[in-house]
Amino acid sequence: MATLYAHPAGTWDDVVALIGEGCTTWADIDGWHQGTCPINEPIGTTHLWAWNDNRCWAVRLGGWRIVLTELALTDDAAPNSNNATNVQYDRIDAHAFTPGTNLLPDMHNPQFELFRIDGPTPLWFVRERPT
Repeated sequence: MATLYAHPAGTWDDVVALIGEGCTTWADIDGWHQGTCPINEPIGTTHLWAWNDNRCWAVRLGGWRIVLTELALTDDAAPNSNNATNVQYDRIDAHAFTPGTNLLPDMHNPQFELFRIDGPTPLWFVRERPT
């Protein structure tokens, strides 16, 4: 069981403030990127995923509008925002995958977990698999 929080659409500064020091990953025409949350909104991508030890974020970048959802993986992972809406989901599938070979030189070839939440429009969350 996990808790899903839907944050109101906001700006890139809102995303940076919410994710804080969490790790992020995204792909664009230059390849797969991973690191701390970028100060400026990534160009040429539609999604960014972020995580820390007990939560994951999925960020949908749509030009003028940014949609942010948060998945709390433990009961004690209270949302980082007072503007969150709490919705319970029973089914989360975790899968492992390794990105393709066109990784950027600074990548260490990590393994990732994918969390899928079923529904009319399934949500996906990504995080590096804990070692």
